[in-house]
Amino acid sequence: MTRTEPVEPSPAVALPAVREAHARIGRFVHRTAVLTSQALDEQTGAKLFFKCENFQRAGVFKARGAFNAVFSLTEEQASHGVVTSSSGNQAAALSLAARERGIPAYIAMPKAALRSKVASSNAQVGDHNCHSRRQNARRFCSRPARPRGVWK
Repeated sequence: MTRTEPVEPSPAVALPAVREAHARIGRFVHRTAVLTSQALDEQTGAKLFFKCENFQRAGVFKARGAFNAVFSLTEEQASHGVVTSSSGNQAAALSLAARERGIPAYIAMPKAALRSKVASSNAQVGDHNCHSRRQNARRFCSRPARPRGVWK
């Protein structure tokens, strides 16, 4: 497929916001390596850099975003817990961030999710509810949580 229209660039994140996020999450995330590959550089004709977020806590690349989201919540917002529909990485990251903040995490995962992904998020914290279809998982996430994290 050939693109005929120019792609609009994403709005840049302001440097002060990046610094605020770093201050908020720095103690919870690992500083991960940036690696290069001469072989891949030669194959692509470009200098490639690989940010190894797979070495992040919980083994998932979404940890930074999850920690930033969870620790950006007010105390009132956090008291209700957090919820996501995920087949793995977001579930593990959000569960870990919620555990660190001491708040509940409610996770809707598809029944077909890898057992290792379910185990990873179970190891953190969370009330899981597995669904066979994504629409059911989204419906689960849109329901308000009852006081003990039980959905009706």
